[in-house]
Amino acid sequence: MSYLDYDVHGVEYSVHYKRGAPDDAPNTMRIEYCTGFNRYESEWVCPEHTGYARRKFEAWWKRRSKIAPPTTAQEVVRLAEDGALAKTSKIIIKSVAGEKFVNIADYELESPPDYCPEPGWNDANTYITPEYKNDFDKDEIPF
Repeated sequence: MSYLDYDVHGVEYSVHYKRGAPDDAPNTMRIEYCTGFNRYESEWVCPEHTGYARRKFEAWWKRRSKIAPPTTAQEVVRLAEDGALAKTSKIIIKSVAGEKFVNIADYELESPPDYCPEPGWNDANTYITPEYKNDFDKDEIPF
């Protein structure tokens, strides 16, 4: 077993749909950390699951954000891409000889941002057009 650390040059987030799963199966979010030219290390978090998987996602989220953890993978991706998460500057990989996949053992993160979501978004990830109060006299408008 060995530990290696890698600088992170970029992060990509995507909703991961399990192949062959029913439509109502919980989705996950895939995170890909760019650690070099055409080199990525991936991990998955489970915002739509329950039990241990959900608690593990919540701990992952709380290290990175000041807002409450979302409940859908789609919302997690939207918030991550919108700047709600702290930037990852380094990942520490645990590799075990003979194992197919590596494990991200730890991270170096910047401070969680002071994020304020854009007004008008709801939990279904759709934009709600704000209703403006019409408190002016139409005869006063010069056009």
